[in-house]
Amino acid sequence: MMRKKWVAAAALLAMSAGALADGTYEFDSVTNLTHSGNSITGVLVNDTVPTTLTLPLQSQCFSWMQLMMTNPGAFTLTLTIASSSGGGGPPPPPTLNCQLNAKP
Repeated sequence: MMRKKWVAAAALLAMSAGALADGTYEFDSVTNLTHSGNSITGVLVNDTVPTTLTLPLQSQCFSWMQLMMTNPGAFTLTLTIASSSGGGGPPPPPTLNCQLNAKP
């Protein structure tokens, strides 16, 4: 019985993480990072609740994420994740683009 609950919880977590996969996310602030740089928690622009985004790969933007944590209110960070479909073989890994903008 307990195992079924864990499996259901893991499936729900995987579905919610998958729903966040592709898209553009503009963070107004960053409140938590994993050391590997593959997960970021922060508040999105025009939102009030924290959002955790699990990145499809280790982020090359880790230093920018750290900069946002150490200088709150100075920047916004835009992350764009895009998956592409391959032609018959295994799908290629998603791409991650980052943009750091200074606030006026």
